[in-house]
Amino acid sequence: MTMDEKSKKIKIIPLQKEVESNSRVVSYVYETLDYSLFTTFKENREPDHVGRIANNMIEYGAIQKPIVVTKHEGYPDKLVIVDGNNSFNARMQLNLPIPYIILEGATPKEMTALNLVSKNWTHSDYIDFYAKLGYPDYIIFQNLLKEYEFTCRSMEYILRLSTTNDGSEAHGSTHHSIARGLFKCKNPLKSREIIDFLLKVKEIEGGRSYIYKADKFVAAVVRLFNLKEFDPERALRKFKAYPGLIVKQPDAPSYINVIEKIYNRHTAKKDLVSFMCIKFRS
Repeated sequence: MTMDEKSKKIKIIPLQKEVESNSRVVSYVYETLDYSLFTTFKENREPDHVGRIANNMIEYGAIQKPIVVTKHEGYPDKLVIVDGNNSFNARMQLNLPIPYIILEGATPKEMTALNLVSKNWTHSDYIDFYAKLGYPDYIIFQNLLKEYEFTCRSMEYILRLSTTNDGSEAHGSTHHSIARGLFKCKNPLKSREIIDFLLKVKEIEGGRSYIYKADKFVAAVVRLFNLKEFDPERALRKFKAYPGLIVKQPDAPSYINVIEKIYNRHTAKKDLVSFMCIKFRS
């Protein structure tokens, strides 16, 4: 069956046209088959699950849920999609009409606010978005993610030099601070030192495992780098001497405990260090 044949069989689930009591009409929903009317902000992420949405429409029907568009001086004669880009592309793929509502004066920044509420965007989406807008800390974040194999979460720990909320949100997670464009790299040079340390751990592991880039191991290392009592070179010497002792752990404190044992192995009593007894500054 061709896509045209499939699209003709799709059930359209309409919107109610009557106005409910105690309610008023505040906007209009438009509909068109002219796909050329629409564009996206250049900062917008690429559509990532169009096929899944299209298949869902074929199987269950297409709800006339409107996409959200706006008029913007940077895109004359176009309606800029603020929310619903995946739905737009799925409908276009199926030759279905596009229902839409017009939001007055929306900006790329306001587009992220919509996606923050809908929770559709990931850390990577926000990092790419703000990097395209020219935010220097996000450009650093984006470039390091491309250069190394660490997850967004691990790289966030490394760049903030912390595994806790950075304080830019009074009542929220670090995801929200990243989403709102508030992320800051605390000390890029020290972050590079941590990355170099982790890459040396990778060499010591020798392909036996990938503990060096595990989020919980990275979190443990970031915490240790915030301690003046921690000597990275001593830790690497001990890791080289006892590579088999670097084993997977369930959480960051357990990794710190293992690192401490390796760090103190065959060490004079006066040089023993108990990291778990030190108040972490991260």
